[in-house]
Amino acid sequence: MACQVRTDIAPLLEIFLNKSTHTKQMSNPTNSHRLLWAGFLRSAGRFPTRRAIDIGGREVTYQQLADRAKRLAATLQATSNGGVPLTAVFAYRSETAYAAVLGALMGGMVTYP
Repeated sequence: MACQVRTDIAPLLEIFLNKSTHTKQMSNPTNSHRLLWAGFLRSAGRFPTRRAIDIGGREVTYQQLADRAKRLAATLQATSNGGVPLTAVFAYRSETAYAAVLGALMGGMVTYP
């Protein structure tokens, strides 16, 4: 299933699609280098064409996975109602599962895989 990104979230997309490894949406910018998703984005920036995951013989590069996770993060933030930032990921060892966990973390959500 392809990710659909709403067009009214342009400001969020600018933040997440920025080539920088740090964003303005982090909950604790002083420790950003220690966050799982920040480390992943650093790797994606350094090695965009390298294989990040291999699912059933289908190789997904760091850049492909990062792009998908960023779109999911932007969508989660845009649709958040300001309540408890909790996201459950129901997927089994797939590109979707990895992108969803990364996207939820990037979006500032507490994630339960």
